[in-house]
Amino acid sequence: MQNKQSGIAPVAIIFIIIVVLVIAGGIWYYQIQEEMSNWQTYTNEEYGFEFRYPKEWDFGVIQISSKNAPLYLIRQRITYTGKLNEIPSVQIDIWDNPKNLFLGEWLVTGFLPKDTPNIINNYIGEKNIEALRIWKGGKSTWDKPGECFQSCPYLEVYFVYKDKAYCVSLNKLGPVKKLDGEHIENFNRILSTFKFSDREISPEITVLSPNGGENWVIGKQNIIAWHGGSGIGESISAVLINERNDIEGWIFSSGKPSSSLEWDTKTIALTRSGGGIKTIEPGKYKIRIMDDSGNLDESDNFFNIISEIDTSNWQTYRNEEYGFEVKYPDEWVNNIGPLPYVFLFGLSGYPNEQQFQIWVTSESNLDQFYEDKDKVCVKTTLVDKEVYKCGGLEKSFLYIEVKNKDRYYFISWKGGEFIRNSNLFDQILSTFKFY
Repeated sequence: MQNKQSGIAPVAIIFIIIVVLVIAGGIWYYQIQEEMSNWQTYTNEEYGFEFRYPKEWDFGVIQISSKNAPLYLIRQRITYTGKLNEIPSVQIDIWDNPKNLFLGEWLVTGFLPKDTPNIINNYIGEKNIEALRIWKGGKSTWDKPGECFQSCPYLEVYFVYKDKAYCVSLNKLGPVKKLDGEHIENFNRILSTFKFSDREISPEITVLSPNGGENWVIGKQNIIAWHGGSGIGESISAVLINERNDIEGWIFSSGKPSSSLEWDTKTIALTRSGGGIKTIEPGKYKIRIMDDSGNLDESDNFFNIISEIDTSNWQTYRNEEYGFEVKYPDEWVNNIGPLPYVFLFGLSGYPNEQQFQIWVTSESNLDQFYEDKDKVCVKTTLVDKEVYKCGGLEKSFLYIEVKNKDRYYFISWKGGEFIRNSNLFDQILSTFKFY
């Protein structure tokens, strides 16, 4: 009997402890909610969001950038800095995100240190928006604060919502600049109250051409086209954007909005007013169309500007059975063979070890090679069809696949060192067609 009683006592004690913890947790949660019920609400009508903050705080806009500035400049900065020493400072920076990029896509545009992992480790507001939370300053590493050195640790939280990207940061002002637990807890509560309006994004400008994958030859006339909404501004500019997402130069700037312009794909101006002329170099580019009201759009993907290649003496291969034809350099040789596939047509160019091959199959090869093509490949166009262009397992390979009727045409290019500026490959692709 004594053994049974001695066994019951520890169980009763554990039960009492659990009850006490539950009650204490409930009281703590109630106190927090009671405290936050007195908080103020900051509402930003322009960008469509709101959040709550301690009643003694006072948020306001302290910086507004020109809407004609490049995308990487902050459009608006909102902050609370307070009036006393040794107080926390919360700051919100807002960027344009006209392509509605996901957080992972937006982060790689160069906002973070190179050693910062592109991960999701936090969630914001009532909608649990994906976010990246990192430490900076002092001897901090991205995932934890360190000792103060020249500066003290501070927090930054990055997230995107529709056409805007945000960074909410927590710092400390005054002589003692190290953040404590209470500061961080209040910061977390502010983040938990973020709420966004579900306003519809109706772009006033939409780039139609070029929109990714086109091959434009230097010196040839090409059409830049876009759609303009009812709210478009009084002045339109067309800008050439390079692979680093920097402005390469100005193509056009006019006080009369239009919907297209013809460009010789030969020169650009170094300034909006037309000062300084620069000759176009082969490479990958985008077109950005913007107005004087801050509306803008750019090509969804890069298109190619290539040097003209003389194709007048090229050979033509035409396959009646599989309904396609392609042209290739006169000095190249081809081989035809079924192998284990439905059909293989191969071309080899020497001495550069450039090889162009076409497999005609009943199933997709790209689907077998790549689980998520949207992450590792780029979209382009081939014979007026949207296709994926993917890098091979070796850096010297490129793959493109296009479907026609019930067959897949898998095109492989081995370019050696030539792969980075594969004008010849693009020129061959431009001759590929179905009939």
